[in-house]
Amino acid sequence: MQGEAEVLVIGAGVGGYTAATLLQHAGVHTILLEAHDKPGGSAGYFDWDGVRFNAGATVVAGLWEGGIHRWVLDHIGASVDSSLVAGILAHLPDAQVEVAHDPARFRESVHHAFPQLGVRGDRFLQLQQSLADTIWHLTEGQPILPPLGLRDWLHDATLLGRRPWSALPWLHRTGHALLEAAGIGRVPEDQRFVALLNMLLQDTVQTTIDAAPALNCALGLDIYRRGVRHCRGGMAALHAAHLDRFVALGGDLRYRQRVTGIAKRGDRYLVTTRTGEVFAARQLVVNLTVWDLARLYPDAPASWRSRVARLAPGWGAFTLYLAVEESVVPPEAWEHQQVLLDYHAPMGDGNNMLCSLAPAGDPMGGSALRVMTVSTHTAVDQWLSLPKEAYRAAKAAQMDRMLEELEARVFPGLRQGLVVATAGTPKSFRTWTHRADGMVGGLKQTLGQTNFNALPSQLPGEPCYLVGDTVFPGQGTVACALSGITAWRRAMHRL
Repeated sequence: MQGEAEVLVIGAGVGGYTAATLLQHAGVHTILLEAHDKPGGSAGYFDWDGVRFNAGATVVAGLWEGGIHRWVLDHIGASVDSSLVAGILAHLPDAQVEVAHDPARFRESVHHAFPQLGVRGDRFLQLQQSLADTIWHLTEGQPILPPLGLRDWLHDATLLGRRPWSALPWLHRTGHALLEAAGIGRVPEDQRFVALLNMLLQDTVQTTIDAAPALNCALGLDIYRRGVRHCRGGMAALHAAHLDRFVALGGDLRYRQRVTGIAKRGDRYLVTTRTGEVFAARQLVVNLTVWDLARLYPDAPASWRSRVARLAPGWGAFTLYLAVEESVVPPEAWEHQQVLLDYHAPMGDGNNMLCSLAPAGDPMGGSALRVMTVSTHTAVDQWLSLPKEAYRAAKAAQMDRMLEELEARVFPGLRQGLVVATAGTPKSFRTWTHRADGMVGGLKQTLGQTNFNALPSQLPGEPCYLVGDTVFPGQGTVACALSGITAWRRAMHRL
């Protein structure tokens, strides 16, 4: 036996290290296993040709006063240096919209791009923002969904003091109901505005406004108004703030420990890694996708495995990782920009691209370069099934198409200023993060598989707690951190 702890945590992604650090801070001996040589999972980072890149997530929400990340950092006695992102500049085929942190600026930009909406646009934004304010307030109370037992129900009952009443009528409705309430969708021209909403929601809830729950839509459209921040040094800084504290508190962090099997013997979990080492604990926190847990733990309850088998697959990502000379970045360029090429094409495979630019002078790019990531959604199976040469050709072609469109629409002269350029596909994410089929971003947030219908974040009858983007609340670092808080609470209750 190479290690035994009160709680064993598999995966040093955001959900895993949040749970691990909170447990260690509470005096619970915790071992944290990570398959890679760096933390973060699909929100991690890597170094390429002397430049540091964020692998997936590039900015962080929840660092405001009372936000989930801020609460965790304050609780464990840590901090991170960050700067506010002004918003995102959305490039439509025939217009630009400033989805700004300043709501008045956003509203004015919507009026300019979609004059036919008139007061209906104001009505939609007021409804969306009011509902989002309610849900953010509830989220800061750290809800547990779906509640599994009396403790969960009692905890969630305390949220009634946060006055959730305005959210209740929307609980089982999709975002389409928000459009209907504002009178949007009655004329064909309204579909341009709906396309803007869909391109934003594709990145925040993994689906469109017609399919996503109204509550999730309200939050997904509110990220920039609420305030996202860039951590100086990239996502590595957020991870280090937590894990440095975990180790300082006596936590046992083991890298290059890819789990190959999970078994239960009596009241203990036995976890075997690729190196042949075996770790034991009476409680388990798993920061893997639910598909990976089902594969690694064949004795998991049949009812849970059956639900996993019925889940709709998630998206993959095709991501460009670029380092460019400062001269190709316009002086007033927004750090976040999003490009929609065609109103009528599917939201993915280069039609909808999210571009994130690190601030000037950020150490990720050294003293002279600006680091940029550009991502688009893609189906995983089209990449995993390709033979080697066809895969390379498809990857190069997709990279060229995206660079061409970015140069034409956002960054003139981009390709002349490229110093470092590489790309990642679902196959890349499968290789480096070991996630099932290279899927990233969690589940598509639909009424049937999120919120009260989310897959339970604890195995039935077992002290095995699931964290990460495939359980409630879903994708994003704030959501993953909240799942880690839930696991911490459950483990502490059992102790």
